[in-house]
Amino acid sequence: MRVQLKIILPQLLFWLASWFILLNHFQASSEPASTDYIFTAIYMGFLVLAVYSNLWITIKLAGRQSSLVTIALATIFIIIVFTLAMMYGFDPLVDLVFPNYYLISYFDFLTTARYFLIFVAISSLLYFARSWFELKQSEAQVVRLEKEKLNAELDTLRKQVNPHFLFNSLNSIY
Repeated sequence: MRVQLKIILPQLLFWLASWFILLNHFQASSEPASTDYIFTAIYMGFLVLAVYSNLWITIKLAGRQSSLVTIALATIFIIIVFTLAMMYGFDPLVDLVFPNYYLISYFDFLTTARYFLIFVAISSLLYFARSWFELKQSEAQVVRLEKEKLNAELDTLRKQVNPHFLFNSLNSIY
C-alpha cells in the first residue's frame, strides 16, 4: 500500500497541476466556463494516453537496452500518432460525449505536437530521474549491507580466536 501511494501520489499531483495549468491556458475569458473544463478534460485525456504509452514503450525499450536513437524515434512516433489522434479525434469525441456543446480544437498540428512533446519529455525525465535516484539508493544500500556483512564476518573471526590459545601457542613457539 505504501509503495503504491509513493508511486501514485506524485502522478496524481503532476496531472492535477497540469490540468490547472492547461485550464488557465485554455480558458477563453478571465473566469473558466464549463466549456473550458470540458475542453481541458478531453485534451488531458489525449495527453495522459500519450504520456503513459510513451513511458510504457520507452521502459520496454530501455529494459532491452535499445539505443537512444531507437527510443527517440519511438517517442517521436508516439508524439505524431497522438497529435494526429487529437487533431482528428477531438471533435467526434466531443460530439459523442457532449452532444449539446459546440467545441472545436483550435490548435494546428505543430502547436498540438508541441504540447505532446512537452508532456512526454517532462514525464519521461521525471520517470528516469526517479529511477536514477532509486538506483543510487539501492547501490548505497548494497554497499552498506556488504560493509555490515564484512564487519559481521570479522567479529565472528575475532570471537573464534581464543586469546589463551593464542598466548599459549606463541609461548610454545618462543
